[in-house]
Order: sequence, then structure tokens, then C-alpha cells
Amino acid sequence: MSESNSNDGLRFKPLTEQIRIDFNNPDHVPLSLRLFDNTGRLIRSARRITGSTFIMKREGLQKGIYLLTFSGIKNLPRLIILN
Repeated sequence: MSESNSNDGLRFKPLTEQIRIDFNNPDHVPLSLRLFDNTGRLIRSARRITGSTFIMKREGLQKGIYLLTFSGIKNLPRLIILN
């Protein structure tokens, strides 16, 4: 996965065993994260994320294209590619 940056502060860091996701959340608003595969199946989810960094283990995730959605402050859908 290559590093991805966007204007809304959402960034992904390429790590082999985990995915580090950085985002702006200065007010520590509880956020939810959902990861879907290319068929729309929910693969992973996390709730009540109040920090500005989230670490997701890659174990069990195959190479491919995934849709990552954040909800809380605003919906932030992103496509990510795992190599």
C-alpha cells in the first residue's frame, strides 16, 4: 500500500503487518471505521475511536482494493490498495 494524503487530513502509512491511519480529530469526537472488500462485504470495523491515529492489523487481509469509511464528524470514504 502506498502512502496516501488528502486535503481532509486522512493519511495512510504503508506497513507490512499493519495499516496506520492518521486523521484530524482535535476534539476527540468518537468515530467509527469500516473496511469493505471489493464485493461490499464488511471485513473489519471499529467504533468509538477518539484519537487521531488508528492501527489496523493486516493479518487475514489479501492483496486487493478495499473501501475504508469513517463516520462521526463527516463521512470520509477512501479506496485503499493493499499490495
